[in-house]
Amino acid sequence: MTKKPDILFVCAGRPDYPSNAISIRALRKNFPTKTVVSRLKSYYARTVSVALRLPFYIRGADIFYVGWMGQQFVPLIRLFTKKPIIFDHAPSLYDSFIDRGYAREGSWKARLLFWLDTYAYRQSQAILLGDKGTIAYFSKLFSIPEKKFKMFPICADNRIFYPRELKTPSNKFIVEFVGEMAPQHGVLHIMQAAKLLEGNSDIVFRIAGAGQCLNDVSRIYKQIQPSNVAFVSHRISQEQLLQWRSEAHVCLGLFGDTPKARRSLSNKLYEALAMGKAFLTAGPPEAYGVALHFTDGVELFWAPLANPRGLADKILFLYNNNDARARVAVAGRKAYERLCSEDIIEKRIIDLIAEVSQQT
Repeated sequence: MTKKPDILFVCAGRPDYPSNAISIRALRKNFPTKTVVSRLKSYYARTVSVALRLPFYIRGADIFYVGWMGQQFVPLIRLFTKKPIIFDHAPSLYDSFIDRGYAREGSWKARLLFWLDTYAYRQSQAILLGDKGTIAYFSKLFSIPEKKFKMFPICADNRIFYPRELKTPSNKFIVEFVGEMAPQHGVLHIMQAAKLLEGNSDIVFRIAGAGQCLNDVSRIYKQIQPSNVAFVSHRISQEQLLQWRSEAHVCLGLFGDTPKARRSLSNKLYEALAMGKAFLTAGPPEAYGVALHFTDGVELFWAPLANPRGLADKILFLYNNNDARARVAVAGRKAYERLCSEDIIEKRIIDLIAEVSQQT
């Protein structure tokens, strides 16, 4: 009987982040697995904590499974071993910093991040990404063969996100956005769309989050004062998030005018589908990534990118078409089950480990 490989899971993201938590569960269920992770609040503190402990675990591993935002650990692993690395849900540090305006193209910071991404991807036997648009873009950007990338949806944690029975159904039509207020989310456009729908007293918005664009969102909220918006300018608890999302008639995704919003799918998409909710995000022609996986009016809905009027019109359409909204919510949940059931995730990880083991 062939011995199962010993897996070492390492990440700089929190271990309870959905993709990390799902991968850790699947690995522990099927392989001898150790983890080197940190629950410290700061990303940089977690990086230091993990890096200091990682060398003591390297010798006992057959395969290294590097989780969310773990580029910085690949050079450290390669100091000690040439054993295979799987880079799980591997967003580019370079792409993220450029998209958010944290680094300018050509700057020393951008060049350093580009080198770190390139090294981590090229040293990995398999690179897991959540959507086809990002795979095609990264393959070209970093000059890496597309076959090295594997499309793994960024699934929600199925133990947390599932259809929930409403305790007190609202008599209002609730539109929800909860998330990090980064440029790709386009919360400014959501706030302006809400203002355009202010005349319809049945439609209300719940918006919550913190992050890079919070000051701009707070400023526009105070400036236009939409009476139909409940705005929470900080991160809310998971319990409140689940309550809001359960009560929502429509959940919102990406609407910012950034390259990432145009090509990528969001965690919120999978969380909403997992809960059986109608999901609305930016789509073609501006945002092309979602159309590589889903169809407007089939599993979800889309509206124009960075266009408050277009977004408001689509929300009004969903308000007036309850049957279509309900049908798509059911189809979205079924699509999620086909893509992201625990059995499917486990099988894909088992097959991936077998494929990588055969390469050594």
